[in-house]
Formats: sequence, C-alpha cells, structure tokens
Amino acid sequence: MMIRNRSGELSRRAFIAATAVLVAACSIRSEPSGRLRLAAGQRGGLYLAFAEILADRIQARYPSITVDVVSTEGSVDNIALLRTGEVDMGLSLADVAERDRASGPEATAPVAVARVYENYLQVIVRDSSAVQRLSDLRGKQVSGGAAGSGSSVTGQVLFDAAGLMGVDQRVLDGDLGSRAGG
Repeated sequence: MMIRNRSGELSRRAFIAATAVLVAACSIRSEPSGRLRLAAGQRGGLYLAFAEILADRIQARYPSITVDVVSTEGSVDNIALLRTGEVDMGLSLADVAERDRASGPEATAPVAVARVYENYLQVIVRDSSAVQRLSDLRGKQVSGGAAGSGSSVTGQVLFDAAGLMGVDQRVLDGDLGSRAGG
C-alpha cells in the first residue's frame, strides 16, 4: 500500500487504515483481572451466603477476576482482616465499621463502598419469658452473638443506649449452623 502520494501527502488509503487502527485501539477496554479476597461471615450465616452470591455475580461480570470468599467470625473479624491486608473487601455492619473508623489509624480505615441490604437486630425471648420490654433484660444474661460478630457489637450499642449497662452478653461458641440445630 502506498502511504504517500506523488505530492508527498498522506494517501487516502493510508489515512483510512490509520484511522481504523486508532479507533480499534481506543475501543479495546482492558478487562480487570486478578484475585480478590472477600471476608464474609460464619458458616450457616447470612453474611457467608450473601458473600458467595456476590462472588458469583462479580465473577460472572468479570470472568478474569477470581473472588475467594473467606469464612470469618463476622464484622469485627472482617474489619481486622481488612486493616491487616489479609483480605481486599469485607462485609460489616455500619455500627462496627463506624466504631472502627473512629478508633483506628486513618491510613488503614475501612471505606464503605456500598450499602447492600437492610439489616435488623432482633431481640427475642421465649414466649413463656417474663421479659416484655428491653429494660426487663437488666441483670439477665443475653446471647449476643459470636465473638467478632456485628450482632454482638450492635447489641451492646443498643443495650448501652437503653441504659442497660448491666446486661451480661454471653459469647456464643461454634458456628451458626451448629448452634441452629441445638
């Protein structure tokens, strides 16, 4: 192909070919790739199930990204892993993330990327219980969730706000799946 014509100008064919190459080069998008580690929650819990769905969606949209879902004790654990760089992302209750952000070094503070669903903390008792109000829990032992879970932190925030500093939160052992059966 002749690039320049007799008068030294760029030939029409060369111009069209160069333009086509330039347009093609500009339209090539670089696909994100790599591996992400996502701190989730306990086996049998909502955070782990949600993280697995999220990982599937990310990998479906970006096939060159691998998402490793990491089972953890929950929000507190997830933020600790995020701060140390052991994971790239983590799920957390807003209360836990805010408490951590306010108390830790700014350079490694977590940043909220998305609000993914509403989360409610349920305070439940047996039907036969004398407890009818939150204040009736004063002096009682309350099962507040696993160590490292957002539920245990949010529960303590709730009890403190209600003036129930004396509520004894018992830490639950084992994963959610094994506790649900017992």
